[in-house]
Amino acid sequence: MDMYYTSNFSFSSAGQRFQKTWLCKALLVLAVLGLPIMATSQTYNMQNGTVNTCSGTLYDSGGPGGTYQNNELLTFTICPDNPGDLTQVTFTSFSLEPSFDYLYFWDGPNTSSTYLGSYTGSNSPGTMTSTDPSGCLTIQFISDGSVRYSGWTANISCVPGSIDILMQDGFINTCSATFYDSGGSNSNYQNNESYTLTICPDNSGDFIEVNFTYFNLESCCDFLRIFDGSSTGDPVIGTYYSTGPGMVTSTHPSGCLTFFFDSDFSITDPGWVADISCVSNDIIMQNGTVNTCSGTFYDSGGSNSYYQNNEQYTFTICPDNPGDFIEVNFTSFDLESCCDFLEIYDGSSTGDPLIGTYYGSSPGTVTSTHSSGCLTFFFDSDFSITDSGWAADVSCVNNDILMQNGTINTCSGTFYDSGGPNGDYQNYDYYTLTICPDNSGGFIQADFIAFDLESCCDFLRIHDGSSIGDPVIGVYYGSSPGTVTSTHSSGCLTFFFDADFSITDPGWEADISCFQNTAPNAVCQNLTRDADVNCQAVVNPSEFDGGSSDPEGQTLTYSVSPMGPYPLGTTNVSLTVTDPFGLSSTCNASITVEDNTPPTINNCPATNIVV
Repeated sequence: MDMYYTSNFSFSSAGQRFQKTWLCKALLVLAVLGLPIMATSQTYNMQNGTVNTCSGTLYDSGGPGGTYQNNELLTFTICPDNPGDLTQVTFTSFSLEPSFDYLYFWDGPNTSSTYLGSYTGSNSPGTMTSTDPSGCLTIQFISDGSVRYSGWTANISCVPGSIDILMQDGFINTCSATFYDSGGSNSNYQNNESYTLTICPDNSGDFIEVNFTYFNLESCCDFLRIFDGSSTGDPVIGTYYSTGPGMVTSTHPSGCLTFFFDSDFSITDPGWVADISCVSNDIIMQNGTVNTCSGTFYDSGGSNSYYQNNEQYTFTICPDNPGDFIEVNFTSFDLESCCDFLEIYDGSSTGDPLIGTYYGSSPGTVTSTHSSGCLTFFFDSDFSITDSGWAADVSCVNNDILMQNGTINTCSGTFYDSGGPNGDYQNYDYYTLTICPDNSGGFIQADFIAFDLESCCDFLRIHDGSSIGDPVIGVYYGSSPGTVTSTHSSGCLTFFFDADFSITDPGWEADISCFQNTAPNAVCQNLTRDADVNCQAVVNPSEFDGGSSDPEGQTLTYSVSPMGPYPLGTTNVSLTVTDPFGLSSTCNASITVEDNTPPTINNCPATNIVV
């Protein structure tokens, strides 16, 4: 016969002595009879309090056979019973009333610790593991006043905290360790060492981060080389002799860092000590600013949960490389379509231009064009109903434009020859590139700040329009084009470059912008003119100008209707002033032609008059 004992974690104070006495007697009888004694794992129902354990099962307040209650607000902290371990909770079932009942998690001993996320409906937390020095997880459950679901079941366990990694040949997957040279924490490394060690995250999507807190090698001859990836064929981050690497973080898709250490035949030193951790590439909606060129941008619920009611966050994402521009590609988007919205601004604050406001429809791909390279997001949710929010891939785009065949729509960037900012163009280059504005009414302006071609034989030809069939602005060999602005109705400039078979030079660098033209302001004046011998007046259209102006200071041309000559009396006219881009405005005036010439007496033939 097998007998089982199960504890529900708590005894009532009145019956505690009796229950313990009965239990002791029962166990004594079983021992005397030689019967096996088995105990099931500890069970914990959701409640207010703290427990130190590395085993057991956590249920909602209804336990394994019941449901939780309405209007619950319970906070429960689970800490490891072995110092240095980390609490891990794995949910095997999960069912809450969607959008009304929530389970919240914090990475630490209380709700002031790092917030991990919230879960509702059938969106299970999965496995939650503490990374806090305490090893604890804090869990809070809130239910509303109606409708109850079956709740949850979760297994409690512990995982080891930091481990020691010694320099060696091989691969290690971890997100928590202390990394030493081969001598460990108390000894020097050895002569003639040559080791390659790769450390990768044990969670897919994370990135290894190594913080060197001590570094001491023979400065002439022993070195540590670090690669950004899973092998020595990946990019070199740096080679370190006497000066430590400091903080090093993988940016490789694998999330790994590879370390190569070499010591010569003489003199050894204490080596190094480095803390290993993992950083997530998840960016969570919050108040603040982050500088990055990679990651996944989520609403406040993260990858596995919903955002909350009554949220109001402003978050700015800026590039971590000056001159780059943030690009965000929304791969999923689900908000309460009537009442919750995301606004996106082209710049570093909500005072910058609004790109759009999004409720039910996804923003798609959004790219900054602001000089800062930043995008700013403002999210607002109302008091009821939440949804899964969004996921968006964050990246950076470079604003360099290299000479090539094709068409580019932009109002910003730096235009280079095919060699880019650091190289020469190539022999036999033969390219046609059209640059057009990405906004209506704009005109491309190219400001050449450097220009160096083989003066005899290589040339850049610029056309005012969208093809080489449009008017030629100029052909440039040794002399810079200076500033060139499109006046074509398309707003485009077309560049044709031809290099011969020998001798190349650094080429050119030009800042690209858009000239946003506005119509001139026409101001008329009335005229009074004397009639000529033909009893009319001839007037130049510009004479009707009474102070017309152009906002950009451009030269204006004038036309008038009717054109004249104007007869005696008053004639009403319309003056049109036009800028070089074809924008115009009109004003009205009048011209009065007067006959102010006295009559002339002609000599008459001689006639005899008798008086």
